[in-house]
Amino acid sequence: MDIGKAFTYIAEDEKWVEKLGVGALIGFIPIANFAVFGYQVQIARNVWRGEKRPLPTWDEFGKLFVDGLRIIGAMMVYMLPMILIYSVMMIGLVAFTVMAESGAYAPTAAGNDEFIGIMIFMMSISILCLMPYMLLIWLLYPLFFIRIARHSSIKSCFALRDMWAMVKAQPANYLLVVGVIFGVYIAISIVMMPIYLVAMFIPCIGFFIMMPITGGMTILVSAVSGHLEGQFILEGDGSSALDDLEIEPI
Repeated sequence: MDIGKAFTYIAEDEKWVEKLGVGALIGFIPIANFAVFGYQVQIARNVWRGEKRPLPTWDEFGKLFVDGLRIIGAMMVYMLPMILIYSVMMIGLVAFTVMAESGAYAPTAAGNDEFIGIMIFMMSISILCLMPYMLLIWLLYPLFFIRIARHSSIKSCFALRDMWAMVKAQPANYLLVVGVIFGVYIAISIVMMPIYLVAMFIPCIGFFIMMPITGGMTILVSAVSGHLEGQFILEGDGSSALDDLEIEPI
């Protein structure tokens, strides 16, 4: 895999400023920014197909948006266990608070401290138990884009046997993809942190300054990630994308 190419190919496109500029604007518009995920999927497809200029235009916004919804849908399903556990914990905490304030339950100071201690203990245990699962989702994250780019179906993100087979066929390459994407996120976070801190002290205007910058960073990460994911498909597939592309319903 050519890691450097995932970064340099962007500037090789004569219209890269226009394409990423539009993506940056879309990136901070709620709901519409789902299309950025679809944009990443389309980049992976274009790399797989051997397109000379993998950066797509935004002409087919609807298609990009639908692919983005597929990514969001897959992620939400995988995150359901975490959502449910946190929801139960929060409902219990809110119920206790409401009962205490309404007088329906008036615990002693010792009892109150004991309850809070139990809640903290349970939340800590829940977080510790969920950490391996959160790590698993992070490891699977690039695979969602790879599967949807390859099959155009959210169902492909739940074919665990096939997903494992893809990773098992080239584990080093997949870990490389995950590592580089993770590294890019860390690097962007380090760069953005001081900018965010400065913007926080600029009343009103600071928020509007950060919106396009955040959108720009998001689309840049998507551009790099999409190229790496497309390379991964090529490395493991080797055949013509146009011959092998499987189009399935959502």
